[in-house]
Order: sequence, then structure tokens, then C-alpha cells
Amino acid sequence: MKAFRADRAIILVSLLAIFFAGGLYLGRRSASSVPSAAAVVSDRGGAEETAAAEAKLNVNTASAEALSRLPGIGATLAARIVAYRETHGPFSSVDDLTAVSGVGEGKLDEIRDRITAGE
Repeated sequence: MKAFRADRAIILVSLLAIFFAGGLYLGRRSASSVPSAAAVVSDRGGAEETAAAEAKLNVNTASAEALSRLPGIGATLAARIVAYRETHGPFSSVDDLTAVSGVGEGKLDEIRDRITAGE
């Protein structure tokens, strides 16, 4: 009976080792098969600024849903930004967002590197 338990323990340990080794392999494979944004930008040879500008969300054209994905901007504040834009016209700069109720300097600083007003 003890031999049977020992065999089960060996099988269990072997299966766990295979499971974890496979998980590590897949984790490394998926991480290495998808290049990072920084790697893509550096491969383009000096296109860092262009890629950064393209990655920014334009507050003059973005939907409320897209705006709500910004850190610190929920659905309510995103809707206020869109409503303000529709009422007052496009933002001339990202600094104009502070005119929207709920967007202060702190929140603007938090998202400044992720947004553009098409400047």
C-alpha cells in the first residue's frame, strides 16, 4: 500500500513539474513574441516623438468611452468633457481641459502625457 502511495506522489510531482514548466515556457514565449512599444519605436530609427504623438488620445475627437479609459477619468467625467467640447467647441490645448468641472491641474498632470488636442 505504501508503494502505491509513493507512486501516486511521484506521478503528482511529475505532473506538477510539467504543468509549471509548460506555464513558464508559454509565459516566456508570449512575452518575447510580442515586441514592446519601445522596441517597435526604437526599430524605426528616431521615430520616438512621432510614435508618442500617434499613441496620444485626441480630446477633441475621442468618444466618452475612450476618454473614460484614461487614469482618473471615469464615465461621468468623460461625459462632461464631451459635453463641454460639444457646447464650447474644440479644445485649443490640453490645458483647456481645466475648464471642465472635475478636471483640475492634478488630474490634468496625471493624463497630460497620454492626451493631445491636435496641437
